[in-house]
Amino acid sequence: MIPRYENAKRELNTISKLDIDSSATINLFRVNPKLFISILEVLDKKILLEREKMIDLGCGYGGLAKLIGKCFEFKEVYGLDIDDERLAVAKERGIHTYKCNLEKEKFPFPDNFFSLVTSFGVLEHLTYFDNILEEAYRILKSGGVFLLSAPNLGSWANRLSLLLGCQPRNLEISRFKIVGVHNVYHKIYRRVAPVGHISSCTLKAIIELLNFYGFKILKCWGTGIVPAPDVKLNLTLKIFDKLLSKKATLSVRFIIASQKS
Repeated sequence: MIPRYENAKRELNTISKLDIDSSATINLFRVNPKLFISILEVLDKKILLEREKMIDLGCGYGGLAKLIGKCFEFKEVYGLDIDDERLAVAKERGIHTYKCNLEKEKFPFPDNFFSLVTSFGVLEHLTYFDNILEEAYRILKSGGVFLLSAPNLGSWANRLSLLLGCQPRNLEISRFKIVGVHNVYHKIYRRVAPVGHISSCTLKAIIELLNFYGFKILKCWGTGIVPAPDVKLNLTLKIFDKLLSKKATLSVRFIIASQKS
């Protein structure tokens, strides 16, 4: 392990409840800190040595952006989001914040401005991904890295749900009620309510789109079910999920590191 990442696991456990309740990716890393460390180590070899600025697209309250910025020793951390309340908290944490509609607006930065762009759990809230990918490429320096995570439409859980005639959890058709999902979701999660997941994609689709916008794929990780904080999975389901989610194309969520050529 790279020495400066030795404290990353401990710092994950100090992230605030605000961040934990609002981010599946943070919960994922808290449950599986080895995954977080392995991603940091891969990125450390690829991110440009000149680490002046990084940005998180859909930064929320800024907890994960701040942690990643600290791990890579970035001098400045920026964040874009559309939620005023979350931006206010992120700003208090020292993040340079800007309000922006990631699907429709040009990002308020010049070309070739950042060495690292991250986006965790944002794509599923957008109808189309074109603007966020095109803008991420534009604001990245040549050789810069783009790290994103999203639910996998082709996951084993979604395939099984469809086989049983049920609605995939990460594709919502109502702003007010979760409908059509299998009863197992109500056993895993304490609160099953709409969170604005209006879109989804397979690993194959997002890789092809990243390539279309000029990114070269560095590595893909597959991850399993992300339970609600402090909720443990049934042992049988946990083993089944762990085995199938090793393969990124079947994983419940995927994480992709790509690079601007």
